[in-house]
Amino acid sequence: MVLAESDFRAALLAKLVEEDQELQAARADELLTVLANVMEVFDTMPQVHKRSSSSVRPVVT
Repeated sequence: MVLAESDFRAALLAKLVEEDQELQAARADELLTVLANVMEVFDTMPQVHKRSSSSVRPVVT
């Protein structure tokens, strides 16, 4: 199933909230897996907004 762009954006934000909750509850042995999931969401976000990851990185302070 392919989601419409707006639905995909909403699902991605919901996934970020889910990962945040998991990160807060993660034990030490789960931390890397949850952080990897967060990074995957972060890496996908620019694409959803028609940007590249490389265009976002210089803005990070």
